[in-house]
Amino acid sequence: MSWLYVAAIVALLAPAAALAQTYDTPQTLAVVISPPFYTYVDAEGHAVATGMVHNESDAAYVGNVVVQARFYGESTPLPLGTVTAGTLLEVIPPGGSSPFVVRSAEPDPRIKSAVASLQMFDPSNPKIPGLAIERLADGRLQVYDTVGAPHTNITVHIAYHDAFDPPRILGTSTHHMGDVGIGGSLNLTVPGEHPAGARGAAAFVESDAFSSGIVSWRIGAAPSAPPLPAQILDAWMDDHMGERTSVVAAHQNVTLNAAVHVPDGEGRYWLYVQVSSKESGGVVLLERIGVDGAASVPWTPTHTGEYIAEMFLWGETGAPASRPAPILLLTVE
Repeated sequence: MSWLYVAAIVALLAPAAALAQTYDTPQTLAVVISPPFYTYVDAEGHAVATGMVHNESDAAYVGNVVVQARFYGESTPLPLGTVTAGTLLEVIPPGGSSPFVVRSAEPDPRIKSAVASLQMFDPSNPKIPGLAIERLADGRLQVYDTVGAPHTNITVHIAYHDAFDPPRILGTSTHHMGDVGIGGSLNLTVPGEHPAGARGAAAFVESDAFSSGIVSWRIGAAPSAPPLPAQILDAWMDDHMGERTSVVAAHQNVTLNAAVHVPDGEGRYWLYVQVSSKESGGVVLLERIGVDGAASVPWTPTHTGEYIAEMFLWGETGAPASRPAPILLLTVE
């Protein structure tokens, strides 16, 4: 069942592949923002950036994580807004991950993309398994002690996702439930409202000293991803000879290409191509072009280094029409 891919979204206790910005500390902590990373417009018109923060450390717990999202328009090199937010989990265990959701301060139709970066994180005391969470037949969540210890400041986190593969986080909620004694339990009535398009959810609970496993469930009747009316089939870079490559020389003319499936009669679609420095996160190229099957954007890199190229397909509604293309990691020598 595809809704079980929620483990790939929340991945609260499972390792995740990392491809983005990495920060190391003298205490050998290694924390990254790992794919999938998405930017979309919510029902109120705010731009929303969602993704995962992964703790690559083998033994260290990480807390106080702060993620910054810079929101950009079509062609301006300066961000239209900058917002910071924390991760869903207060403490990320070794090899574990936590979602983050950063929402623009105001609705702004000019926003077309976002770049996320880690601002800070600290070593944290461990939160060992000591709580359990289950979903009851009536839809409530039950939290209970499993180690014969009292628990303070019990907090339930819920992440909602869509039916894409891999899934996209559409929103999160946090519920503070108070304390529970030895052998005690608490019940939470899950809010009936959830983000539009949500097809599944996952919940996790933590207290001041303990944590739990994950419980997940379906929302709606869609057990699998629906067919996409439009999608990016392939993305790649060609060198000046027209050959596929991921390594080019500085000042060499290249093209960033995408093969796009656009059904007839579905209106216009635009491909957004963004190239940013892997080291600094700064955007060096941002282009929008209309597409009807294939698209190419020229680029002449001027500085050496590693770059991340991302491509997004948007429709006439001003919202993403499909999941983004696979991220391209490019090297300029």
